[in-house]
Amino acid sequence: MSVWDLNQSLLNFGNGNYWTIEDSFDGLQCFGKTGSGKTSSVGRNLASSMLNADYGGLVLCLKSDEAGNFEKWADAEGRGDSIFRMSIDEDLYFDVLGYETQKEGGTETENLLNLFITMMEITNNGKLFSGNDAYWGLSVRQCLRNVIDIIKAAKESFSIFDIYKFIISAPQSANELLSDEWKKESFCFECMKLANNNAGTSTDLEIAMVYFGKEFPTLSEKTRSIVVSYITTTADAFLRGSLKKYFAEKTNCQPSLSEEGAIIVLDFPVEGSGGELGRIGQSIYKYAWQKSILKRDYDRGKGKSNRPCFLWADESQRFLNSSDVQFTQISRSQGVANVFLSQNESGYHAAIGEGKRNEVNALLGNLSTKIWCANDDFLTNEEAAKRLGQRWMKISSMSTSVNKGAEPAAGNAGVSVSEQLRYLVEPREFTELRTGGEVNDYMCDVIVFKSGKKFDEKGNNFIKTAFQQHF
Repeated sequence: MSVWDLNQSLLNFGNGNYWTIEDSFDGLQCFGKTGSGKTSSVGRNLASSMLNADYGGLVLCLKSDEAGNFEKWADAEGRGDSIFRMSIDEDLYFDVLGYETQKEGGTETENLLNLFITMMEITNNGKLFSGNDAYWGLSVRQCLRNVIDIIKAAKESFSIFDIYKFIISAPQSANELLSDEWKKESFCFECMKLANNNAGTSTDLEIAMVYFGKEFPTLSEKTRSIVVSYITTTADAFLRGSLKKYFAEKTNCQPSLSEEGAIIVLDFPVEGSGGELGRIGQSIYKYAWQKSILKRDYDRGKGKSNRPCFLWADESQRFLNSSDVQFTQISRSQGVANVFLSQNESGYHAAIGEGKRNEVNALLGNLSTKIWCANDDFLTNEEAAKRLGQRWMKISSMSTSVNKGAEPAAGNAGVSVSEQLRYLVEPREFTELRTGGEVNDYMCDVIVFKSGKKFDEKGNNFIKTAFQQHF
């Protein structure tokens, strides 16, 4: 088995300061306005260094040119053969639910339930079961848990279409439950009958049978219709078009390929023709990739490890879901470098939602390396200045006074010195960083912060440096 030296340098920040494979596992967040050189300088240099170090990885794509650019970067580092590019022009597929059922432990009901709930969250663009909707979240989970238990006991295979067929044919009343016509046509009844014959004695199955035999048919019409609607609207998205073709039918591009060195590039751009296919498909693949890599056999010790992997998301705010905070908390121990690039912190707040400042702070806190390119977003610059710290500084001020009644006019002048708490880097300084291009010799200024690291003899945990743009 190949081993990687965790002290291997990936980036050189100058003055003897290096960013290593070990550092990459602590996560990295880069902020920069449009045109700051965020991707062409920081992104390109960082991606090239990880490709050169033979990382495996997953690349999410917002724009139509990103997959091609990453492929060129891989070619330049001799890693072109490692690219697995999923797109509408390639014959690579991933059945998200089918893959989960085939993994060791994948048939656990709670694993399948959490996967479907995540699919539901992604399909609804993150707006799910918050505030007054908490009751519906519990009700939907209860219903889905029982659906899954019955289908598992009834069938060897498991699909999103099975869930859809089951829930739309479930009994709507106690009278329908006794109807011969319903029994003849209902996929729900067929599964209940097969499960009863196949499973033998099972407490979980018994609870599921009671739920659909007694509780579900007697729910109020409003409650039942809302629960069913939550489930069917999610399933419906994966039962048609490209989402069905690429993410719900078969698998030949499984997330675990990254552990063997594959760079999986999801070329379903969110902006442009990809739209919802890109957002939903990439987000659910990311979730499956995260779950997979957390279960891998990762070995590290005495400064060595087996293959490192990265999760790459440019305009990362567009791909977030509720699992990301937890993943970034624990993925370090599995040799994962989370690399997020975004224009500003305001974009995170807009994506995650109002009133969820703690979630944004938790996510950013888990990405311990911060790189700021030029930015004119007030919140980003203010938060960056706060993060870099303050110190007491002696500030001189001059005062003058004029005695107008005196002949001739007389006045006094004085100088006073006071101590004031000031930012080590003022917010305005982030607006003055060079943004590359010919006028700047294709150099982009950045300020790098790494918690726990001292960059100079003063003990500062940040450094101002510059990256070369590459096109």
